[in-house]
Amino acid sequence: MLRNGKLASINIIDRCGIILDENDQEVPFYFNNFSELLGISEDVAFEIKLTDRGLAAVGVKMHALVSSSKR
Repeated sequence: MLRNGKLASINIIDRCGIILDENDQEVPFYFNNFSELLGISEDVAFEIKLTDRGLAAVGVKMHALVSSSKR
């Protein structure tokens, strides 16, 4: 189930970031490479999964890409 939020921070060196979800909770995410250019305060959709680092956002996509893929 997709959740919505805003990108709060990105750390390129540590390859992680924080999403602020609809309930103002901070949800971490981790990445190996940037396949999309995401900016701070960008609206995103994501799922939450249990990873080896704990609960984290996975499948992070910009809202514009989520909307266009559903057409």
